[in-house]
Amino acid sequence: PDDRAPELNAIDATHDSVSLVWNRGAHASGYHLDRSSEGAIGFQRVTDRLEQGVSYVDRGLSPDTTYRYRLEYISDTGELLESNTATITTRSLPASCDPYFNDNVTHVSEGRARVWFGFTFARGSWDYMGLWNLFTETALFRDNDGFKVGVCPIGNGS
Repeated sequence: PDDRAPELNAIDATHDSVSLVWNRGAHASGYHLDRSSEGAIGFQRVTDRLEQGVSYVDRGLSPDTTYRYRLEYISDTGELLESNTATITTRSLPASCDPYFNDNVTHVSEGRARVWFGFTFARGSWDYMGLWNLFTETALFRDNDGFKVGVCPIGNGS
């Protein structure tokens, strides 16, 4: 058996969630997760029931905010103990879809597309855009990997 205290790690964050993992330790029967945000005094309980697993995703958070987390657990001797504190900052709110409509020469010169043997492809996705010339016009939108051919997805428009 592992006699160490559980070690909590905040491993990833989006603009509204944080992923946490920890190792089992100290003969705990379960864990409560507590959170504190910037400017807050003390910790607030995140999980009402004892967590039996070794991971948790905390959702519904604010963008650009630093959060601190800790585990509370009862040892096999009945003692209420706390883990280390893990700190992480959520990311900025993602930009709304930013559409571009232009000829393929302009898309290439602005860095949104690449030319390969006279054909134009969107940077990142490699979506086919047609011939590289001033007469072929293409709609592009920015996504996580670069640019895609098309218009903004519904609900993500500007």
